[in-house]
Amino acid sequence: MSHEDSIPGGKSEDKAEGYHAGYREYNKALRTWLVAFGIGGPVLLITKETVLNRVIQQGKLKSIVTLFLIGAVLQIVIAFINKIECWYSYYCQVDENFRKSGRGRFMLWLDTQFWLDISFDLASMICFGLSILLLYNAYF
Repeated sequence: MSHEDSIPGGKSEDKAEGYHAGYREYNKALRTWLVAFGIGGPVLLITKETVLNRVIQQGKLKSIVTLFLIGAVLQIVIAFINKIECWYSYYCQVDENFRKSGRGRFMLWLDTQFWLDISFDLASMICFGLSILLLYNAYF
C-alpha cells in the first residue's frame, strides 16, 4: 500500500481535484454575488426616490455609482482572465508542444496565482463597501 492510498478519502490527486472543484464552485458563487451586487446596488439606488434625492443633494451620486460599477467591472475582468487561463491550461494538457512554449508556461504559471483572484475580489469588496458607506452617510 502506498502512502497516497493510506490517505482517507483516496489518492492525493483525487483529493486535490475535489478541493479544486470546491474552489471553483465557491469562486463562481462569490463572483455571481459580487457582479449582482455591483449592478443591483445602483438599480436599487435609482428606484428609491427619497434615497436618490438625498444622494443627489449631497453630490454623492456619481461617486456611489462609479464605485459600484468599478467593483462589477473588476469581477467581469477577472472572470474573463480566468476563462482565458482555464482554456489555455486545458490546451496545455492536450498539446505537449504548446505546454512547453512560452505562452503555455505563462498560462500554467498564471493558473497557480491565487493572489490575482483574491486581489480582484478584495478590490471589488472595497469599492462596494465605500459605495455603501457613502450611501449610508448621505441618507442618514
